[in-house]
Amino acid sequence: MRFHKSLPQIINTSICSITLLLLLFILDHRLCPCAKTFRWELSELHCAKGHIRVEILLLTSDSDEALLLQQPHTHNNNNSHILPQSVYWQNIRIHHDDDPLERCQPLFNSKGFMFKIPLSDLYKCGFTQLVNKLSNDVIFYQNLVLEQPHRNQTFAIKCLYKKPYFAHQLKLKRSRRNVLPEDFQEDDDLDVIDTLQENAPEPQISMEVRQNGQLIDEMVTVIPGTPLIMEIKLNQQATNIYGIHTKYLEVSDGNATSETILFRGCTVDPYLFENFIVNPNNTLQAKFRAFKFPNTAFVKFRANIQICLKKCRSPHCLSGQGRSRRDLIDKKSHLYEASLGLFMKVDGWDISKIDEIRKIEKHVQLLINNK
Repeated sequence: MRFHKSLPQIINTSICSITLLLLLFILDHRLCPCAKTFRWELSELHCAKGHIRVEILLLTSDSDEALLLQQPHTHNNNNSHILPQSVYWQNIRIHHDDDPLERCQPLFNSKGFMFKIPLSDLYKCGFTQLVNKLSNDVIFYQNLVLEQPHRNQTFAIKCLYKKPYFAHQLKLKRSRRNVLPEDFQEDDDLDVIDTLQENAPEPQISMEVRQNGQLIDEMVTVIPGTPLIMEIKLNQQATNIYGIHTKYLEVSDGNATSETILFRGCTVDPYLFENFIVNPNNTLQAKFRAFKFPNTAFVKFRANIQICLKKCRSPHCLSGQGRSRRDLIDKKSHLYEASLGLFMKVDGWDISKIDEIRKIEKHVQLLINNK
């Protein structure tokens, strides 16, 4: 037996269905944050005396109100699709298993997340330290990355700490001899035509490791003995103004073991790490073999870089030990000093290079024993 609906009944049924769908859409739009557009925003950067505090909030696009979030690891989290997949400081996305660097990890709350890092731990979180040798001001900078499904978002974090002049400089009072004649009289009216003042851009420096031109970041694992190139360079605005020189290079496992591989600009073991050379584009490059310390797959490099006006003086390295005869410091042109680092993961075996790997292990052990 068939039931046939009349045209008015069909129209009424369709209207009711559309109305119900609209109501569901409106309710979903009001209750579900995914129906709204939002943005992550740096709401606070506090450069305190003993720490740096960074706070990132999730704001709705139609207002500046923070969107309330549930904790990322709570049960039935309705905001899991909004939270970034990963939040990390550039170049230190992974860490040593025995040293998770908790202070470099974000602390989530109902409005977003925050970091509070002591100044003594900034280098562990990949911050670059830049010291102005003329003013003694200290600058810390690093990039914070929010990894999201559609696009990553990067925040440039920078803190400036001004150092006061030395106390004795303020207390010194010297009498000045008058070298002008007694009848000298200065003109009452002086015409100042113009004043001209220009400041050179503040340099920024970066350190990378490459294999056959391919960037090796902390997510890539390289086999011991792999030929690599370390590259240290200035930003484009500073390349034609400043020169750079690697004074010291330290290598560690991220924990207690730490050794110097470059001393006063010269390598202490040319088999493991060669001397830096300056390319025509004012970039420092050094060839080295991938190596690691026993009982760990993580290697951390930390460099001390001199930044000079135009060009830095190059050291005269001796053959064999590879140490410089003396420490070259040109105080007139030495404008900045930078300290920066990077992490690498070195692990695995290549059976075809077993002899080379054994030789590298001996050189690493000699480096440790000769400390």
